[in-house]
Amino acid sequence: MINFELNTKYNFVFAGVLPNKISYSIILSVIYGSKSDYIVGINNPSEYLIELVSTKELIYEIDEESLSHFALAKFPCEILDANEILTNLFSSEYVKLRNVNIEIKINELTKFTGSVDPLSIVFNKTDLILSCSFKPDTYILNETDTWLNNVINYEPIGVNLNNNKILLTEFVTRIYKIVKNNIVLTSINNWIFNGVDNNNNPPVIVAENFAGLFVDERLFGYYNNNSFICNGITNYGDLIKQLAFTFGCITGMISSNQAIFVPFIDSNKPAKTIDENCLINKKIEGNRDIISFLVFNPGGNYLGTPTNIQGKYLTKEIFTSFFINTVNGFLPVSQINTKYSWEEFLAGVLNYWGSYFMRKKYIFNYTFEVTGIDYNLWEDIIINNVKYTPVYVKINFEEFKTEIKAVKLE
Repeated sequence: MINFELNTKYNFVFAGVLPNKISYSIILSVIYGSKSDYIVGINNPSEYLIELVSTKELIYEIDEESLSHFALAKFPCEILDANEILTNLFSSEYVKLRNVNIEIKINELTKFTGSVDPLSIVFNKTDLILSCSFKPDTYILNETDTWLNNVINYEPIGVNLNNNKILLTEFVTRIYKIVKNNIVLTSINNWIFNGVDNNNNPPVIVAENFAGLFVDERLFGYYNNNSFICNGITNYGDLIKQLAFTFGCITGMISSNQAIFVPFIDSNKPAKTIDENCLINKKIEGNRDIISFLVFNPGGNYLGTPTNIQGKYLTKEIFTSFFINTVNGFLPVSQINTKYSWEEFLAGVLNYWGSYFMRKKYIFNYTFEVTGIDYNLWEDIIINNVKYTPVYVKINFEEFKTEIKAVKLE
């Protein structure tokens, strides 16, 4: 047994070697007390009859239910806890569940960090199995308010009250810094944005790429005199989801210090070719119906034929207020790419998502089981010269294989 000392962090380390000499370690840490003054590593938990029996899987997925396109990660597991050591720790009054964490390393590179989900904890005395799931660190964004008592909650993102315009990439980075202060953002978007500078005669079209876009830091509401009016975004998790959908992107943390904001659909997206010899199994299934009516708010702009048939229409909220910085000040973005003639920014976004939700390719999921673990949710795959975009990636690093659910976009 273990005699736990207060204010101590305990590490339970499960390690192994995969094919191709790939090493992995799973570190379960628990702070016993209000703070950790030092760490006690338990490098051989099996001595205490604690074993990670299943599942050594890491799951990335796009939230298809809400179609928010937020890259999630979770780690479900079952632990043999024969002496109920972990079970008693989890339920101890001296342990806060947010201080029960897991870190997954592959070849010493941290792939996932997260805290235990209290609603997932189950201990079964019959087989002495402790089941639980670890939610990603980004979950803290869902618990961080964008506004409090009718006042914008500026503190989490360090807003400068005297300057309400900020580069969009910097704004996204600051949101992820709520999770980890040393975060690095990888952002990709090939759209070109246009604004009209009416300070010239005749007016001049000004073009800018994604990296040069600015956004108002008060994106989740506005002030009417001295009253703050919320637009429905109440936490930073919902804010980053809506931002990603607005730009046709997926977003999330892919390691302990790296976040992504990259396209869901893009012909220039990185793609990995999978040799047919690596293909263990393939399954095709129809999971949804084609959307025939797509509505974007604000404004109610739509594509398709209006209908009240549930499952045939989709209503989504997007942001429409972005800016280009010029010598004559900030210009509102009015178009995406020159091929769109609508005056509003959202016209381009409607066309982008309409080509997905309102086409046959939206119906089917293709599930591939492949050897290896070097696959990503944010990277397309090519099998037999056909490109697919993943919506779900389950990495089983003990069995050295990956399950990929994807949609075919070509």
